[in-house]
Parts: sequence; C-alpha cells; structure tokens
Amino acid sequence: MIEITSPSLSAAARKSILLAYAKEKPHDALSYARQFASDPDPVLRLAAAGAFGIIGGREGYSSLVDLLHHEQDREVQKRAIIELGSTRDSRALFALVNIYRHWNTSNQISVLSAIHILSDPRSSSFLEDLLTNPQALDALGKNLTERAFYDVQRNPEFSYTFLGKEEDRMKEYDQESHLVLASPEDLLELPQSDHPFSYVITQDHQFVTAPFHQVEHISLAKGRDVAAAGEFNCGSSSVVYINNRSYGFYPAPTSVQSVNKAFHKIGIPPLKQFTETFPKEGYFTPAFLSQFPFSPSEPQ
Repeated sequence: MIEITSPSLSAAARKSILLAYAKEKPHDALSYARQFASDPDPVLRLAAAGAFGIIGGREGYSSLVDLLHHEQDREVQKRAIIELGSTRDSRALFALVNIYRHWNTSNQISVLSAIHILSDPRSSSFLEDLLTNPQALDALGKNLTERAFYDVQRNPEFSYTFLGKEEDRMKEYDQESHLVLASPEDLLELPQSDHPFSYVITQDHQFVTAPFHQVEHISLAKGRDVAAAGEFNCGSSSVVYINNRSYGFYPAPTSVQSVNKAFHKIGIPPLKQFTETFPKEGYFTPAFLSQFPFSPSEPQ
C-alpha cells in the first residue's frame, strides 16, 4: 500500500485505493484514513470519511467525530455525517440528533439518511416526533423520515455499544466470565434479595449475570457490545422483574426481543415487555444528549 501516499497519483486515484483497502483490510487502512482526514485536499478528506464508515465500529465512529469537529467543507461534512450511520456504533444516534438540532439545517437531510442507515430502534420516537410536526420537514425530509421510521419498526434487535470511556471498556475486555445461565435452575445460585441483579444479553444471546450486586454491565459484557442489558430479580427458578436500565449501554425497550431469545435457550417463558423501561424521560432530552458530541454544552 505504499502507492496510496505517492504524490504521483491523483487525489481521485488515492481515494479509490483507500476505499478498496478499507474493505479488504480495515484495521490496516485506518492509519491511512486518518492521514487523509487532515489533508488539505477535500477529495482526500471525503475518502477518509468513506473509509471510516467502512471500517465502522468504535474506531470508525471516533474518527468521524474527530473529523466533523474540524471540517469546514460542506460536502465533506455531509459525507461524514452519513457515514456515522454506516459505523453501526450505537453512540452515533445521539451525535446525529445533536447535529440535527444544533447545526446548519442544510445538514438535516444527511442526518436523516444516516439515521436510516443506522436503524437504531431508539430513533423511533425522534422520527415520530418529526412526522407529527409537518413544518419540520420538506418533501425529501418527510420521505426519508417515513422510510427510516418504517424500517426501524422492523428492526427491534440491535447491537449496543458501551457509552463510557475506552480505557474503562478495555479494562474489562475478555476478562474472566461471570455466571452464564444455562437453565432455570441456575437462578437458584443467586441469593434471595430485594435488590435487582445486573444482566447483559450477549450477541449470541447468552444471559450473563453475577451472584452479587453493583456489577457494571461492561464487566458482564467483557468489554464487548451487547444485545440487551438491565436489571432483574428472581424468585426460585423464575424471573419476577426485569428492566432495560443500563447507564453503560442504554438499550431500547425493544431489546426485550433479545432477552426472549436468551430465555428460549435457557427454558424460561418469554416476556411480552419489560416490567419497567428506562430512561423515563426518553433518550432525547437536552440533559441526556449533553453527554454526546455536538451538543451545545460540549467543550470546544
């Protein structure tokens, strides 16, 4: 890949090479994409944005956020916003809503496109609010919002990214496992208590908990993304209370579908819904969104 930095190549050729490399070897392409992100040529910064979207995950998301914090070119901005959706990093939703609300309105179509690509089930209330306010959208915006809202309803399951600091996540990465439930009788290993226990549902629908209280969800997840997370309590060999409260992941109420897949594997009857859902005020209050990039309170 030495040729990607060759000054004899046109910017368009270097862009094509980077995007192909990001698809083939995303980890190796990341350093080249970061170089392009600070290049004076907007064609190469466009290439960087596209590569970050292909690379995806935590690295793609954080690189796009860094790019957007400094980017002045409107076309590069729009591409980077759309690629936030391509990362499939669940933190992207809240950054996108902040951009929609607080940046130039010319970026709103890009935000709606990104939300559609991301298909995060938590976006449904934001999209529904837009659809109930006819003045908020032009014809294209309304069409995009309707399509996104429709597709989100068909996507109740999702992968939730840890919202905390990367160093906190890495401390737990692939550490020793906690209690993985394999049958209803495994609930008997938990002490009787009035206080709920933490749980996560892994990407392969394992129900992971611990026989003591105040365990961080990121610890149960071993530093990885989850399909669901929250708190539960049990009586003998049955679950009597369960919610989706997790300050590390904030999964949607629809993550109950992933809980039910885990319950099916264990032999526990499925739920119609969580006993209680969080956050009570929703995901899009100013206070909640202030902890994510591009909020008005974010340090410049």
